[in-house]
Amino acid sequence: VFETNIDLLTKELSEKTNIKVMKPEGTYLVWLDFSAYNQDHNELGRLLKEEAKVVLNDGITFGSEGEKHFRFNVATPTKVVAEGVKRLVSVFGN
Repeated sequence: VFETNIDLLTKELSEKTNIKVMKPEGTYLVWLDFSAYNQDHNELGRLLKEEAKVVLNDGITFGSEGEKHFRFNVATPTKVVAEGVKRLVSVFGN
């Protein structure tokens, strides 16, 4: 299921947004890089929570290198991942 969800997340976000997906190596948490967007980290977090209605792990908790990065948990049913992707595309889509 993880691979299916990772593939779905990668394909949809790569085709429909400027979010860079970093495929995980041995984990179910996928790093998403929002550096292509002009908003600062706090505004990106607000957009995720309030506009997309998606709560992701905040990369800044890992230090300054995590700025504009968030982690998406793919250890969930595919329909949940698909809904999260749909919401991300609705706010960050091209």
